[in-house]
Amino acid sequence: MGTINFKTSKYITMGVKPYDAAEVAKDPEFMDYISEYYPGEDPERMAAEEISGYYDADRENVESILKKYSFEYFNIEVIPGYYESLQIFISDNLPLYFDDYTEKREALKEVTKLKALLKDAAGVGFVACFPSWATAYSNYKETLTYIEIAAGKMRDEIKTAETWRTRQKKKAV
Repeated sequence: MGTINFKTSKYITMGVKPYDAAEVAKDPEFMDYISEYYPGEDPERMAAEEISGYYDADRENVESILKKYSFEYFNIEVIPGYYESLQIFISDNLPLYFDDYTEKREALKEVTKLKALLKDAAGVGFVACFPSWATAYSNYKETLTYIEIAAGKMRDEIKTAETWRTRQKKKAV
C-alpha cells in the first residue's frame, strides 16, 4: 500500500500480511473457478472480493484462539488495519506498582499465556510487522523470535516494577 496500515503495539505488532489481488487473480485454481462460474468477469475485481473472505477467515481463526485465553494485565484486540488486513493489538493494564510479589507472579504467568497466544496466532498466519511508510513483514520463524523478544520485554518491565512495600520504603527514606 505504501503507507502505514497498522497501529504500533507497545511490545510487538502482529498482523496478517495484506493479500495482493493481482497475485490471487493469477492463481490457476482461482482462474479456473472464475472462468467456470463467472465467465467474462474481471479476475482482479473478483480477487478483491475473494480477499475479504480471506480476512474473515483470518479473523475467525484468531478469535477462536483468543477464546482460549483470559487476561487481567493485558488487553488483546483483533482490529482491522487502517486500509486492509487485520492485526492483534496488545495494550497493558499493568499497575503503577504491584500490591505484592504474588501479584507480580500472576502478571508474569500472564506473559507466558500471552506468548502462547501469539505463537498460536503465528500458526494461523499472523506475523510480526513493523509499521511505517513501507511496512516490513517477518516470516514465521522470525515472528517466533520477535515473540520471544517481546515476552522478555514484558517480563523485564514486570520484574523491575515496584511493589507497594518497596514504594513505601522509598517514601520513608
